[in-house]
Amino acid sequence: MKQERRIANTVGIYSLWFNWIIAIGSLAIIPIVSLYIPKSLLPIIIFLLEIFLYLKIRHNAYSKMSSCLRLLHIAMVSLFWSLIIILIITIYDYLNLTKIELSGNHVNNSVPFIPILILAPVTFIVTLYNLLKGYTSNICRDCYARHGSIAERGFLGKLF
Repeated sequence: MKQERRIANTVGIYSLWFNWIIAIGSLAIIPIVSLYIPKSLLPIIIFLLEIFLYLKIRHNAYSKMSSCLRLLHIAMVSLFWSLIIILIITIYDYLNLTKIELSGNHVNNSVPFIPILILAPVTFIVTLYNLLKGYTSNICRDCYARHGSIAERGFLGKLF
C-alpha cells in the first residue's frame, strides 16, 4: 500500500511538472520565434501551438491517470486571445492604416508588434480570471465531472 502511494505521488508530481513545462514553453516560444520569422507566419505558429495544447488536454483528460489540466487550459486560452489580437494588428498593418517605427538591435522589422507585449497582459488577465473563478472554472468542473472528488474516492481511487 505504501509503495502504491509512493508511485502515485511520483506520477502525479512528474505529470504536473511536465504539464507546467509544456504550458510555459508554449507561451515562451512565441517571443523567441517572433524574432526570426515574418509576421505572416506568427499566427500560424500560435494556432499550431494552441491545437497542440488542445490535443494534449483532450488526451490527458481521457487517460486513466489524468493530472490537473488547469495550467494547460490557461495557456491555451491565452494563446487563443493573443492570436485574435495579433490577427487584428496584422490585418490593420496589412491595410497600411498606420506605421509605427521601431528601432533596436533585436527587433524584427517585418513584425509590426512585440508579441510579449500582447501575450503577457492577456495571460495575466486569463490567469486572474481563473484564479477568481477558483475550482468553478470550466476545466475544473469538467475534471470533477469526469473523475470525481479525490476526497470522496480516496487518493488511490482515482488511479484504479
